[in-house]
Amino acid sequence: MSKRPNPNAINWELRRAVSGDWEASLGWDPGGDGGVTVNATGESKGEAISRAAVLAEKVMDNPIVAALMPPQAKLAFEVAKKLGVAQNVGKLADVASTVVGPGAKRLVKALKFW
Repeated sequence: MSKRPNPNAINWELRRAVSGDWEASLGWDPGGDGGVTVNATGESKGEAISRAAVLAEKVMDNPIVAALMPPQAKLAFEVAKKLGVAQNVGKLADVASTVVGPGAKRLVKALKFW
């Protein structure tokens, strides 16, 4: 029997592209039928994640998509964007130390900046 996906999970992936840039993907797939995924590239991990988070926020501007997303998704995208920007300017430890809440702390660990 296959395991049902968690409808509240925001999935992240960060990888090095063949070009040498970083690729970030983030998505939400409530029923395993494709859901919503955004992809972005950047010269650094932080830039790629920030760009993906900005795209996700723009997708959430659509009221239909926003209604389908879990309530904590917008906060997760905002935290991801802040962490990405902080990583780019060398202030990640400072910003990450201000992240509160179990979901946000799991997001920090999931982004694997350390």
